[in-house]
Amino acid sequence: MNTSASGPKWTIRRYRLHEIVAVLNSGGKLDCQVALDLGYFGQAHLIREFGSIVGESPARYERAERP
Repeated sequence: MNTSASGPKWTIRRYRLHEIVAVLNSGGKLDCQVALDLGYFGQAHLIREFGSIVGESPARYERAERP
C-alpha cells in the first residue's frame, strides 16, 4: 500500500478501502450497491481501485488466510 500519498483524494481512497475490507471481513459481497454506496461508479471501478491499492483483487484478498 502506498502510504506516501496524502491529501483529500488519498484520504477518501483510504476510507473506502477500510469500508471494503470491513464488508469482506464480515462475509459480505462486493456487489454494485456496495460500490455505489461507497461512491464508486460501479463494481468494476471498486475492484480496479482496490487492486491498485492492495495489489490483489477483492476475491483473492477474501480467500487469503489472515492472522
